Amino acid sequence: MDDCNAFLDLLKEKLETTPLEIYNAEGFDNLDFYGPDCNGNLIKLRDGRCVYVDTQNFALKDYDQYLTNVAQSVQGASHFGDRSHLLGGKYLYQAIPGVSLPAKRDPADRMPIFQRMLSKVGIEIENRVILDVGCNLGLIGAHFLKNGAHWYHGWDLEEVVESSDQVLSSIGCTRYSLTGGVLSERTDLRAGLPLHLNNSMNGILTYLSIRGHVGWLPALKTLSWEYMIYEGHEGESEEVSRAHLAELSEMVACSIVQESEITDGTSDSRYIALVRRA
Repeated sequence: MDDCNAFLDLLKEKLETTPLEIYNAEGFDNLDFYGPDCNGNLIKLRDGRCVYVDTQNFALKDYDQYLTNVAQSVQGASHFGDRSHLLGGKYLYQAIPGVSLPAKRDPADRMPIFQRMLSKVGIEIENRVILDVGCNLGLIGAHFLKNGAHWYHGWDLEEVVESSDQVLSSIGCTRYSLTGGVLSERTDLRAGLPLHLNNSMNGILTYLSIRGHVGWLPALKTLSWEYMIYEGHEGESEEVSRAHLAELSEMVACSIVQESEITDGTSDSRYIALVRRA
């Protein structure tokens, strides 16, 4: 009981200084907070620490404002380009669900196009591992997870993935991991993968408007991907995009199986292709 009471005192103190609140009618008078084990929810670890495992008893205060605050805090990390008078100075590169802040790209609009391209070749998203090079805030991954993907892993600069982690967790994503660092020809993409992904052979790799910044990373051939969704840059013609994909095929045996174009947010139309690995 002493351990339990000490833990509950600490929990009450923490709730005063965090966005969390008790989410039941009785508050701490609920059976789930009765000692010594809080209805089986309070566990004492071997190292002496106590942990509370029933997260349904907690909720975020004023979630809409919390999400807006998170979005505002990551604007700088999200966008690397020039300021936009139309979008209001520094703005989000990827739109965050539930937030009305302006953004250049909208993953919710891009996702149906990706799904159609995959379905045309009989590929389902469900239970697939999504590998996203140049993930920005990870919102493409959030939409893949929403549509049944097994796991999402993204790579981007250290300061960017710190923001990605904030955003993904704030909108309820849990099946994801991120690697931060400079992407270059020396980058070992496999080094940051969780162990449970190392033997996954059903990956869908996304390379979305990133090739012009980092080129074709040699480590792409070390990842376990079966299909790649490639998106070109604004102003990049189909012919130029196909030429770039031909360069990829010299490094990793692959071929284009679907082609389309995509327009979302305030972005101009871009070439996209579904590439199958040989």
